[in-house]
Amino acid sequence: LQAEKAVVMEAMGANGAALRYASQALRGDKEIVLRAVETSRLALLFANEELRGNRDVVLEAVKKNAFALEYASPVLLQDKELVLEALKQNGIALQFVGKELCADRDLVLTAVNSDGYALDR
Repeated sequence: LQAEKAVVMEAMGANGAALRYASQALRGDKEIVLRAVETSRLALLFANEELRGNRDVVLEAVKKNAFALEYASPVLLQDKELVLEALKQNGIALQFVGKELCADRDLVLTAVNSDGYALDR
């Protein structure tokens, strides 16, 4: 498994979306998934459910690409600090935010300031 992990870790540096081809065990490996989200927002889609709900992993993913928010667990879509990080980067990510936070004035203003079309989605 260690040899396989080394190969997958190398692949994640080139294209994190290749996580879809990794074993289920490696899709649940935090180190592998953190490497994958550096290069692809889709990596979060292929991570196991536990890591899609891991705040540290999702925060790193949205720092790289706000649209990774689409693949976060529903619980994290209610995390104001995490959502704010995504919206600072790209206001269009507002479309993935939980309903309660969509009513948050500060978050909506951040989204619109980031992208004037944030409310069009």
